This record gives sequence, structure tokens and C-alpha cells, in this order.
Amino acid sequence: MAFAKWGWENSDVYLFGGYTGQPPDEIHVITCCGCLLAREDEDDWLMGPSLDFGTKAEILAHLAAHRAAGHVVPESAIERITDEDWVT
Repeated sequence: MAFAKWGWENSDVYLFGGYTGQPPDEIHVITCCGCLLAREDEDDWLMGPSLDFGTKAEILAHLAAHRAAGHVVPESAIERITDEDWVT
């Protein structure tokens, strides 16, 4: 399930729900795919690695950092992450 995709509402982030581990011990995460904040070279046009976040507090803080860096994070993504229970 995607919370945001590149280009949706001018989004600079691609966020989707996933999990780590194997059943029955898997942990739900929200992945920031190709995270621009994790690039090693800011001038490199290629995306960075993907990062996983296991709590709402972690992903919301990460998205605040994206916004502070000038990246577009759709408000609808923030609302869905806050309202849904994919991560706690």
C-alpha cells in the first residue's frame, strides 16, 4: 500500500507499507523508498537507499526532515500515516 508516490500531489517521496522479518514475527514498517535524505552525494541525481521506519513517531520525524530540506511531502500522506494503524 502506498502512502505517497513520486509525483502524486508533486511528491518528492515514495512511501509504502511493508514488513521486515518472517511470519509470525514480522514487523510492519513504512519504507521511504529511494530516500533523498540518505543520498551520499547531494549533487547526485540518483536516489538514495530505502529506509524503514517502525513507528509513527519515527516516520513523521523523518518526513519533517524532508520538509525542512525543501522536499514536497503531501499532507495526505501525513494524514494517512497518522490515521491508519499500519505502524504504531
